[in-house]
Amino acid sequence: MSRSRSKDKKRSAPIARGDRLELIIESLEPGGQGVAKTDGFPIFLDRAAPQDKVRAYVYDVRKSFALAKIEELLEASPQRITAPCPVYDKCGGCQWQHLDYDAQLAAKKEIVIQALTRIGGLSADLIQPPLGAAHQMRYRNKAQFPVRSHGSGSGMIAGYFEKNSHNLVDIDACPVQPEDLDDIFRLLKESCIRQAIEPYEEGTHSGLLRHMLIRKSHASGEALVTLVVNLKGPEELDKELLEKFKAIAADLMNVLPTVAGFCINFNPKRGNRILSDDTVCLVGSAVIEEVLESKDRRMRFRLSSNSFFQIHSEQNIVMLDKILQEVEQSGYEGKPVIMDAYAGVGTIALWLAPLAARVYAVEENPFAAADGRTNALLNNAGNIDFREGKAEVVLEKFLDDGINIDILILDPPRKGLSESVLNSVLKLAPEHLIYVSCNPTTLARDLKLLEAGLTKDECSDGEEKEEEKISRSGYKTLRVTPIDMFPQTYHVESVASLKRSNSNGTIGNLQEV
Repeated sequence: MSRSRSKDKKRSAPIARGDRLELIIESLEPGGQGVAKTDGFPIFLDRAAPQDKVRAYVYDVRKSFALAKIEELLEASPQRITAPCPVYDKCGGCQWQHLDYDAQLAAKKEIVIQALTRIGGLSADLIQPPLGAAHQMRYRNKAQFPVRSHGSGSGMIAGYFEKNSHNLVDIDACPVQPEDLDDIFRLLKESCIRQAIEPYEEGTHSGLLRHMLIRKSHASGEALVTLVVNLKGPEELDKELLEKFKAIAADLMNVLPTVAGFCINFNPKRGNRILSDDTVCLVGSAVIEEVLESKDRRMRFRLSSNSFFQIHSEQNIVMLDKILQEVEQSGYEGKPVIMDAYAGVGTIALWLAPLAARVYAVEENPFAAADGRTNALLNNAGNIDFREGKAEVVLEKFLDDGINIDILILDPPRKGLSESVLNSVLKLAPEHLIYVSCNPTTLARDLKLLEAGLTKDECSDGEEKEEEKISRSGYKTLRVTPIDMFPQTYHVESVASLKRSNSNGTIGNLQEV
């Protein structure tokens, strides 16, 4: 007993697991959960809305926070609505269907503000009003569904995982994807069951069918269907299995003529990666074509199963036009030389090509780079030069070759810029940076380092060689614009504009707007 009492005295949390509390939700945190506090101690709750009054059960207590679930909604927030999805309480695909759209946008802006002010040390005044989506439902141009067997070991289910779980929620439709994707998905699942395709089992790494992917062109309405299978390659497709897959393709294409192609992707490795680099088209076309069009741009993109493309085509245009606006406001006379690092299939590079002297598109993935070259030819963009390789390697090569870049576009993955990329950017020292980010936390970290002219190691060590400091310039963040690419979720895209600082800390002749 004395040990227990001693432990209780040291416990920093004012609550314990198993407590039932009445709470008022104060805000939403970057992972989408609601935040309430007891004696200043934060408690996180799923499916909460700011100003909700709830009775909650505390199921986990850590040193600096607790987790709880809502048992009863005592007083609903004016921002709370009824979620349109019948499995929203289980499915982890969306987090904010219970919030009205204005509340979602406000929360996303606040997430960006909190990251940039607390981590980046920037002023909240730099964050612009968020650019919301005209369509908040039925917007997705791609869906990918994990496949598993029923718990009994018989039958097949496909859908989305529960939050923080590998328990699969079986669905037949999803309100954030177009209805014709629902039709394809239902028929695809039925046909796979009819052909007795064995579902994948994650624990034993056995079974065949791992994922179903459906990609749609909003311009043409055509769809590309891909099954991800637990095989090493086409050589393991025996005659019987090949006939089964062709029968599934026929089931789809005979009923739904918008299905333009049926592909198989071979992924025999354990882990969360969905697609391997090995894809074959069994029936129809291996690509579909998407068209993005704004007031003064119309670009065509051929997309394969493996191509990266923003999930919301309309908001992709909004983001591209925002990047274009930032380039136009950069103050250059004549046509600048632009580099698009992390170029993917060349979406940004193509959008900017008409106003550039040259666009260097840097992409590590050889399949994406090949798609990008095809897209450049498709749009007669002769001034785009694709450079295949890692961003840090290509940037260093440009430094060695003495190639000057006026505007550098950075669109890294969620983890942000590596130390080597940061170092190369600071050495290359283009006049203008445009940083596109899907993660406010890493964006804030990298903006802080770019403003200081430091790499991550130098920032943590607090030291820097004088000659290195002289050879590199820091940047001034001009503005950051949140863009809602993913309605009904907590995810938010941002476009940050930066200008290289002069030695006296000013930003040249470019005025902040």
